[in-house]
Amino acid sequence: MKTAITDMHFQYHKKRLKFYLIIASVWIVLTVFQVLNSNPGDWTFYGWLMIGTMNVTLFGYRFFKPYVTIKDDYLCVHDFLNSSSILLSEETQIRRFAGEYIIQTAGKKLKFDTQLIDKISLQTLDSELKKYNIKWV
Repeated sequence: MKTAITDMHFQYHKKRLKFYLIIASVWIVLTVFQVLNSNPGDWTFYGWLMIGTMNVTLFGYRFFKPYVTIKDDYLCVHDFLNSSSILLSEETQIRRFAGEYIIQTAGKKLKFDTQLIDKISLQTLDSELKKYNIKWV
């Protein structure tokens, strides 16, 4: 078994972040356009504003928060509304299938999409996971 790792971060792929930024920008532009061309009593402005704000918030979260972290032998996958973790020393197998890693222990299963991770970070993650004495399927 490997000893505890201090702290490692694996960021989102830069193309994915640019896509999120473009989507957020489009919604903000559409919101401004809706405000300039709507009637003063039109309530749909709030819907446009909410969608634009939500997309900007999602981009900011994904930009500043890494997708996967390894800290003190825990592998954590961070999503906007859900974060899950698994203890690396308890792993029984790692399965690579259809661009995902499926990490299993006796009672828990953790999945994450490797296509969301930056390619250099993915190589580092692979090398770190291979240091553990775990069965790869």
